[in-house]
Amino acid sequence: ARRRFPSIWFDEASTEAGRAALGWYHEKRDEVRGIGLGPEHDWASHGADAFGLMCIAYQEPTSFKPISYPNLPIA
Repeated sequence: ARRRFPSIWFDEASTEAGRAALGWYHEKRDEVRGIGLGPEHDWASHGADAFGLMCIAYQEPTSFKPISYPNLPIA
């Protein structure tokens, strides 16, 4: 994610919750031993994990083909 982050852009309005999750994501700490215990599993962990998986699975597009959707009536 750290390598990909500089090339990612976010739409401010539609990604507010996701950006908040990234900002809140943190690890549990054992203060007595001074070690990290892995990610804190709270409201932010799922969104941040999804972002990390996107960074791992992302493939640069090789071509662009517009998607055309048929005109479907809405019932």
